[in-house]
Amino acid sequence: MINSIEKPIELSIEQKHTGKGNPNAVLTFGVELNNRQKDLLEKLSEFDSKVIVDKKSVNMADLSALTAHTGDEFALFTKGKDRLIIRGNSSKE
Repeated sequence: MINSIEKPIELSIEQKHTGKGNPNAVLTFGVELNNRQKDLLEKLSEFDSKVIVDKKSVNMADLSALTAHTGDEFALFTKGKDRLIIRGNSSKE
């Protein structure tokens, strides 16, 4: 047979690619944050919270996902190998 699958597919596409942590999926479909983003949000639990992290441990997509999840803005400043992240407030207030 042409184009037949001999072995059953163990994981469907939906299970492999959940969109977890993707800013668009978080905003549009209410998909949950990934573990790194959840950890960062714990450290930035309220307005004007600040945290310094390694440059490689967070990126702008993470902050976009946090904004999509909370409605708050986040500022990112980079100096050398460190990044300072500050939680702002919602533009709706």
